Amino acid sequence: MELVLKSDWLYVMDNVLTPEECEEVIRTGESMMTKSTTVGIEINDYRTSSNAFINKDTEIPALQKINLITESLTELPLENQESTCIVKYNEGEEYKVHKDNLDHGGHNNEETNIELERGGDRLYSVMFYLNDDMEGGGTFFVAPGIEVRPKIGRCVVWKNYINGVVNNKSAHAGLPIEKGVKYIAVKWVRENKFE
Repeated sequence: MELVLKSDWLYVMDNVLTPEECEEVIRTGESMMTKSTTVGIEINDYRTSSNAFINKDTEIPALQKINLITESLTELPLENQESTCIVKYNEGEEYKVHKDNLDHGGHNNEETNIELERGGDRLYSVMFYLNDDMEGGGTFFVAPGIEVRPKIGRCVVWKNYINGVVNNKSAHAGLPIEKGVKYIAVKWVRENKFE
């Protein structure tokens, strides 16, 4: 692992997964892809990707490694992790500016409240780039103006909360794919055991 960027809330590390491990994750998710939603709701032209969820008790070595790395980097147990979300962005697809935390200060819909009951809010997001043979598709953090570009095997970790307060610097966008296809794997880590 090679540390590329470190701040009080954002970390970028290269060579976390091998190209072979990335390919194994892509192969695992490819046949199970469905239209991505936002907390169970499909919002047109906002999140236009496809995704697949792989249970955290998987026996697939590359996904087990993702679980272990996530546990190590967040210092929270595997039981707090959601299933691994493998995401595919085709040409022109994107995920507009959003934050990964679920609680919006009393302005939650029923789906969000159900999600919060499953283990509290998402304290951390841990994202793995699985390929880099595309154009575009960076992850842009709006408030600090930082774009993290896709690189195979790269891991990006950010805190959705700092000292119990929503981290507004974590607002980010998955920029549109200009050419090719982008694959990522994401782990969201909850406050408590995820049911």
